[in-house]
Amino acid sequence: MLQATFTTQEGSEGFWGAQGQLMELLNTAPGFMRSYGFGGGPNNTLLVFWRAPDDAKAFAARSEHRKAVRDLYEQRWQYSHFAGIWEKASSNDRAIFCPGCPAVTSASEHHCKGCGADLSNTYRAR
Repeated sequence: MLQATFTTQEGSEGFWGAQGQLMELLNTAPGFMRSYGFGGGPNNTLLVFWRAPDDAKAFAARSEHRKAVRDLYEQRWQYSHFAGIWEKASSNDRAIFCPGCPAVTSASEHHCKGCGADLSNTYRAR
C-alpha cells in the first residue's frame, strides 16, 4: 500500500511524473498481480497485490524505485507519504460459477468440473 498527500500542484506533478515510469515497470514485474488506485482531493492511495511479499520487496529494491524514493525525499513532492507491505492471514478458495451448467469450480482449475468448458480467469498466474 502506498499513500500520498499532496498540497502543491508542483509536488503532485513531480510525483506523477515518476509514478508513470514505475507503473510501466510494475505491470511487467515478477509476481505482480493487480494494482488499484484511488484518490480523494489531495489524498491518493495505491494498493498493489503481489504473489508473495518477496516480489514486492524485489520491486522496491529496483534502482528505478530507489531513485524515485530518493527524489521524493530530496524534492519533497508530498506533504505526507506512507508505504507498507501486509501478508494475508487467511484466504478462501476463489470459485467460478460456470455459465453453462450448475457446477462451481475452483479458480485454480482450467476447466469446469461439471461440463468441461474452458474457464476464463483474469487472475490466474501468468
